[in-house]
Amino acid sequence: MKKDLERQVLSYMQEKQMITPGMGVVIALSGGADSVCLLRLMVQLRRELELELMAVHVEHGIRGKEALEDAAFAQKLCQRLLVPCKVYHCDIPGLAAERKISQEEAGRQERYRILEEEAEGMERLTGKPWRIAVAHHADDNAETMLYHLARGTGIRGLCGIPPVRGRIIRPLLAVSKEEIVDWLKELGQDYCLDATNDEDCYQRNRIRHHVLPQMQQVNPGAVNHINQTAELMGELDLYLQQQASEILEQAKDERTLKKEPLLLLPEFLRREVLHRWLMRLPGGAKDITWDHVVRLSDLIKAPVGKELQLPGNRSVISGYDCLEFWDGQRFRQAGGDAADAVTVHKDTLTSCGKMEVEFAGKKWRLMLRQAEKTMEIPIKSYTKWFDYDKIERSFQIRNRQEGDYLVFDDAGRRKSLARYLIDEKIPRKMRDDLPLLCCGDHVMWIPGYRMSVYFKVEHTTERILEVQFMEESEDE
Repeated sequence: MKKDLERQVLSYMQEKQMITPGMGVVIALSGGADSVCLLRLMVQLRRELELELMAVHVEHGIRGKEALEDAAFAQKLCQRLLVPCKVYHCDIPGLAAERKISQEEAGRQERYRILEEEAEGMERLTGKPWRIAVAHHADDNAETMLYHLARGTGIRGLCGIPPVRGRIIRPLLAVSKEEIVDWLKELGQDYCLDATNDEDCYQRNRIRHHVLPQMQQVNPGAVNHINQTAELMGELDLYLQQQASEILEQAKDERTLKKEPLLLLPEFLRREVLHRWLMRLPGGAKDITWDHVVRLSDLIKAPVGKELQLPGNRSVISGYDCLEFWDGQRFRQAGGDAADAVTVHKDTLTSCGKMEVEFAGKKWRLMLRQAEKTMEIPIKSYTKWFDYDKIERSFQIRNRQEGDYLVFDDAGRRKSLARYLIDEKIPRKMRDDLPLLCCGDHVMWIPGYRMSVYFKVEHTTERILEVQFMEESEDE
């Protein structure tokens, strides 16, 4: 039995590429059966894998004398096995109250913070990579999957506990609780018992004590089958993530997402792409629920201007051919003092020939040049030429104002800027944010859209104002 379990764990670690020979491993040691089994197994494999080991015990300040006895047990066991051990004493009830979370969650956060700090410190000290080994086993994995299923989850929640996540490795995920206890018994190794594991006040304990036993009565191999399903769901999730990442790279811009690449996707894949897009936006996935992802998918087919509110003063608006992300910071930047008009006097530009100005965080390059008959007028979306002599004393870069207009044809017919923005189906919230090149209330150019015909370069033009709006790459 002893050798069988060691080979089983070693094989699983190799299969999941958890460690390579010569690494260091920080072992999370609570003193319970699972972590004691993990410690003893790593000690057994220490010489074979040329591992450097250390253990960390975190005392939560909850169980009084019993917890202090567990800490002493962990230290003595490590001393006997020649493994360095560090003990941390924390005020988890105080942290839970301060962060307004459960004690269970506060304890989990603090444990992983300490473990990460120790691993980082050992890497700096030894100059080699270190991993963090925690003692989750097959029963824990099954409980996690059922817990997520009960609360409501997608594919990712059905993947259970990942064998490897960053520095964290879980060598015992292929081993059942029963196998762990039997192995320790055969070894003659004692361990601590945590009375809180017997209480039903924790949700996972209720699954452990009541749900899993009922499922094992239906089929004794229930835990094994649940873990096999979690493994398959993990493979499926990895495939979906790869596909979604490729599609997202094709469809996304800085704050927009093209609709067309998503329209023909199966619904489940479209939602995965949208979820990944939300995670990359400012604010990330904080407080985002599955309902937000579903409603965002519906927004793709919604009319222009339709809006989905997101947590944290954020929103997504349906544009003509894309979804556009907005947040409070951007509104302030566009509509506040940072977006005050930039005025360029012709005398200044005439004397220097070129200049660069900034408006609302974007740069504009201005250059004065002499017209030549052989010159080709650029057709780029973000570089335009204007008849410089048609500009009066100055021009501005600003946001829209009441009374703005454009000239649409050589006959001088006008259209108000407000009417143009409506006709172009530009979402209402985008309109106040659009940067404009203006001469008085005459809009010379809306970058990315159109320029006024009045200022176009003709055969009689003598001087040209070249304007480059740095929204796109310089070679666009």
